[in-house]
Amino acid sequence: MNLSRFQTTLLFVGSVALLLAVAWAGIAMGSVRLPLREVAIALLHPSLISSDQAVTIVRTLRLPRVLAAALCGAGLAAAGVGAQALLRNPLADPYTMGVSSGAALFAVAGLLATFLIPAISLPPLPVLAMTGAALTFAAIYVLVGAQSGGIYLLLAGVVVGSFCSAFIALLELAAQRATQELLFWLMGGFSTVSWQTLVWLAPLLVWGGGWLAYLSDEMDLLIQGEEAAHSAGVRVRSVQWQLFGAVSLLVGAMVAASGMIGFVGLIVPHAARLIVGGSHRRLLPMAALWGATFLVLIDLVARSILPPAELPVGAITAFLGAPFFLYLLRHRRVS
Repeated sequence: MNLSRFQTTLLFVGSVALLLAVAWAGIAMGSVRLPLREVAIALLHPSLISSDQAVTIVRTLRLPRVLAAALCGAGLAAAGVGAQALLRNPLADPYTMGVSSGAALFAVAGLLATFLIPAISLPPLPVLAMTGAALTFAAIYVLVGAQSGGIYLLLAGVVVGSFCSAFIALLELAAQRATQELLFWLMGGFSTVSWQTLVWLAPLLVWGGGWLAYLSDEMDLLIQGEEAAHSAGVRVRSVQWQLFGAVSLLVGAMVAASGMIGFVGLIVPHAARLIVGGSHRRLLPMAALWGATFLVLIDLVARSILPPAELPVGAITAFLGAPFFLYLLRHRRVS
């Protein structure tokens, strides 16, 4: 669909307004529902509220959680756009490719090592996750190589993802006391995020997302094929390595913050591409906005269906994403 500049601007403004509305609902709703007026006072003038519980719920629990969900949704959607441009395949997604599993493997290994050997000194969790994402993405890229057709991508992702998942299961068996906590983390969610999480998550998202935005024109050419991009003056190998780095950074950071939440990088970019077209200057910011809105909404659903219990966010996105993935496989006739 080709939108005019005015239509694109209007859509962007509307998307921002929708994100703010969903975020507001995410702060106000949950196992304890708060009036919108009370939420506003708790955010702007907490001293005017007599209930300390309301202030704690809004400022300490829900606000950082909603912000983390928005950042992770934007990051996963942007990573999906980058991966699809790099592999020239609309089915590319960090989760289905096994990249998220690789990031989770390194993060779980670090967590268990710290749990079993308290004196051990390891890099921070985001660094471990980004390293795992980069190594796994490299393995996928080597396995797929020039044969970036759908079936090759899927087979490589299944192989690498299954290997990482099996290794994670072995690590969990090695420390059964931590299994329940790690299992929930691997299913994805935001119950453990805090303001400290946002301190490192937001800069990494800005860095990785900005990196992809800088490469928007190159991605437009690269997705047409390496020869076409090269003839247009693109330094193909340099751009591919930069995309590889940006996607790995985003996936690792998002997995470190929220665990394994799948299919956001598949569903959201596909929907955005249908509306705004394939130009990455429009696609990338719209996908990031919609990804943020989508994950904030899913997180709200996860903690509202069975209060006070909380469903894993990753389980809900998998429930939505698996049929969508099968739909794409069927209608795109991947070969």
